[in-house]
Amino acid sequence: MAIFDDEPRKKARPHEIGQDLSLLSVDELS
Repeated sequence: MAIFDDEPRKKARPHEIGQDLSLLSVDELS
């Protein structure tokens, strides 16, 4: 399960950062 969480997290990391810091914070908290 940890691998699954790490895979999408890394991919969404650069994508979220480009969008907004607020969005990244919310996504990371989820």
